[in-house]
Amino acid sequence: MLDIAVLGMYVDGHLAAMEDQRIQHLLDLLAMGSDTEQQREYDASVARVREHSDHIESAIEHGVELASLFGDRDERRWVADALKDLLASDGSISERENTFFQTVCASLEA
Repeated sequence: MLDIAVLGMYVDGHLAAMEDQRIQHLLDLLAMGSDTEQQREYDASVARVREHSDHIESAIEHGVELASLFGDRDERRWVADALKDLLASDGSISERENTFFQTVCASLEA
């Protein structure tokens, strides 16, 4: 979940403080441990998705691949809702974010 969220956050090339706050909230929800452990997990996630964030096609492909890891319908719904909340948290959803979101959510519903 963290990797999809971080990828979604980076896909538009604009990082907003509100998005960062949503990621911190997600880390808390996922019970990632202490602040140091959470920062380590966040940094590792950024490293894993960074190569996919520059090109929308690569971001979508990787996002769909990550989405396929969620098998449970309730998990998939939670992922879609969390992603929507994150992408809308800065007050607008860019065309790149919307394309990423729509495609990843379609794969979550499949």
